[in-house]
Amino acid sequence: MGDGPKSHAEACILSLIGSGALSVEDADRARRGARGGESPLAAARRLGLIPDEAAARAAADELGLAYLSTEAAAALALPPETGAPQLSFIRAHDIALAPAPSGEGLIAALADPFDESLRRAVKMAADGPVAFAATTRAGIDAWREAISGPRRAAPVAPAEAAATGAAVEAIEALLETAARLAASDMHLEPTGNGGRARARVDGSMRVIGTLDEAAYPAAVARAKVLAKMDVAERRLPQDGRARMRLAGRDVDLRLSTAPVIAGTAQAETLAIRLLDPAAAPGDLSALGFPAEYERVVGEAARAPHGLFLLTGPTGAGKTTTLHAALSGLSGEERKIMTVEDPVEYALPGAVQMQVRAEIGFDFARAQRTMLRHNPDVMMVGEIRDGESASVAIQAALTGHLVLSTVHANSAAGAAIRLLDLGVEPFLVSAALLGAGAQRLARRLCDHCAEPDQPDPAALARIGAPKGGVWRRAGPGCSACNGTGVKGRAPVAEAFLAPRAFRDAVRGAAPSEDALSALTGATPLHQAALTLAASGVISLDEALRVAPPPGA
Repeated sequence: MGDGPKSHAEACILSLIGSGALSVEDADRARRGARGGESPLAAARRLGLIPDEAAARAAADELGLAYLSTEAAAALALPPETGAPQLSFIRAHDIALAPAPSGEGLIAALADPFDESLRRAVKMAADGPVAFAATTRAGIDAWREAISGPRRAAPVAPAEAAATGAAVEAIEALLETAARLAASDMHLEPTGNGGRARARVDGSMRVIGTLDEAAYPAAVARAKVLAKMDVAERRLPQDGRARMRLAGRDVDLRLSTAPVIAGTAQAETLAIRLLDPAAAPGDLSALGFPAEYERVVGEAARAPHGLFLLTGPTGAGKTTTLHAALSGLSGEERKIMTVEDPVEYALPGAVQMQVRAEIGFDFARAQRTMLRHNPDVMMVGEIRDGESASVAIQAALTGHLVLSTVHANSAAGAAIRLLDLGVEPFLVSAALLGAGAQRLARRLCDHCAEPDQPDPAALARIGAPKGGVWRRAGPGCSACNGTGVKGRAPVAEAFLAPRAFRDAVRGAAPSEDALSALTGATPLHQAALTLAASGVISLDEALRVAPPPGA
C-alpha cells in the first residue's frame, strides 16, 4: 500500500474496523457514500457511522498530526489581516486557521485531514509554513462561531444559503435543485454584486438561486475542491469531475471553470454538466425517434464500413444517439472503440478513450491510435478540423465503420461540412455512407396545454400538414413548474446516400439545398411541422428548432 492520502485514509478505516469502532458493513457504506474528494472516514462521520471525536483522533494517529479537541479548536485565533475572500474560503471548508505560536506560518486544523486538494490549497495560499492538525467538526463550528457567528449545518434552500454565506450548503442545495429539475447543466455566473445560478431545463436556462459577494467565490472554490481542481488557480480555465448523491440518485458531474471579468474585477464562472449514469441510453427504440430515422441510423450502425455522420447544435443529443446505435451491436463479434470529449456514458463491450487536448491527445491523434488497434467500429465524438476529417475518411475507406458528428444545418449539410474542411469531393463521395440531423424540441405539458388555431393561409405557406390537432403552451402548472413545457421530443431526418447524391457531391460546388433534394429523407422542417400537427409541440417551437427554407 502506498503512502498517499488515499492509502492513509484506507489504513485508518481498516484500523477502526480492527478496533471494533467501525463495522465492515458501515465501512463499505462510507466508501460508497463519499462525495467528490471526501475521504471514506469523513463520509463515515457525516453519515453518523462513527463518533466525530473517535474519527478525528484516528485520523491524527494515522497521519502523525496533532489532535485538537473541540475546546482547543474553538480557542484558535483568526490570523490577522484576513480579508473577505480568505474568510469566504475558510467558511466554504471544514477548516480552522490560526497563527503558529512561533509567529511564522499557520496552524490549520482540518475536519478531514485526508483531503489532499484542501491541504494543497492551504499551502499555496499561505505566506509561510503550515502545520496541519486534526479536529472535530464541532471544533470547526465552535471556531467559526467564535470569530464570525454560528454556521448553519442543515441543508438549506439556495436563497437562504446565499444569505448566510454558507457556501458548502449553497453549492449542494443548488445542485440538488438542478438535479430535481432534471437539468442537463448548471452555471454559476458572476454579477456586479455576487453571482447567480442558472440551470438548463428542457433546453432553456432558468435562474435557480443567487449568491452574495462573499458567498459566490466561496461556492466556486467549494465546487473546485469537490472536483479536485487547484483552488488557488483563478487565472486559467480548469476541468474536473466528481460524483454526488443528488435527488436520490448518484450523479456524475463534469465541471469547467473559466476566468471572466465581472465589472472591473476578475472572477470565475463555473459550468457543471449533470450526468446520470443510470440513465445511459438503451437502444434506439428507447429514444423516441420516428421509425424511419431509427431504421436508417440502425442500418448505418450495422454497415461493414463507411462514414456516417450526425449533425445538429450542441445539446441536440447526437452522442446519445450514437451510443444507442452502438449498444445494439455485438461487442463480442466486433471490436468497438470510441474517443469522446468527455466520456459521458459507459458503453458495454467497447473500449473508450477521452480526449485530453492539454497534452496533445486530440481527436485526430486518438483516431490514429485507434487504427493501430484494428477496430471494426470507431465512434469519434466530433470531427472538428481538416486533420480529424481526413483520418476519419481514410479509416472509412480502409474497411472500418466510422460514426461521428459534425456541426451542420441539415443531414445533407454533413457532406458540405466535409468539403469545407478540405476533404476532396471524390473521397467524400466514396466514403460517406449517409447522415442524419436532429434537434430536441420542447414538448408541451399535457396537463396545461391549450388548443391552438393557426391561420390556415400561414400554414399553407410553410407547407404544414392539413388538419391535425394543434396546441400551444398553457399558463403553466405544478406538473411543469409553471413553464408550460415538460420534457423534449426529437425532431430528425436521416438518409443512406443514394447514387444521385454521391454523384452530386463530386460535382462542381454542390449546394446544401441541391443535395438535400437528393437524399430522399423527410426534411427536418417537415418533421417538426408533423410533430406540431400532432399536438406534441407548439407551432412556434417547430419553427424555432427547424425553420422552413427561406424563413
